[in-house]
Amino acid sequence: LKSKEKVIYGISSRDDIINVLPPEVYEAYAISRVKKNIQSRWIYTSKNGPIGPDKDEKFLTHQKFISAEELPFSADITIFDDSVAITALGGKLSSTIIQHMDVANSFRGLFNYVWKLADKV
Repeated sequence: LKSKEKVIYGISSRDDIINVLPPEVYEAYAISRVKKNIQSRWIYTSKNGPIGPDKDEKFLTHQKFISAEELPFSADITIFDDSVAITALGGKLSSTIIQHMDVANSFRGLFNYVWKLADKV
């Protein structure tokens, strides 16, 4: 985890993350992020409804839920610094990282727009 910024933005399918990522890997990532005082803003979809509180101070996480019916999604998009990491979670795993400030800022703008919409869905 080498983010220079103190906030990481993400949009993902929680159901697909659970299917491909062992819980101990996710927990180790969260612990590493907290030790570096990096906050997480996460929009997630799930067929099983929302999980946990919208804010978790212990894990520096602020999250919003959108139902999988409203936003069919089988990927993970993570935005940090000047980079966007995109991972396909359905079928064969595949990832790419785009390192370009204009692209990262565009995805951050898209994230913030969806963040605001999540309250209305």
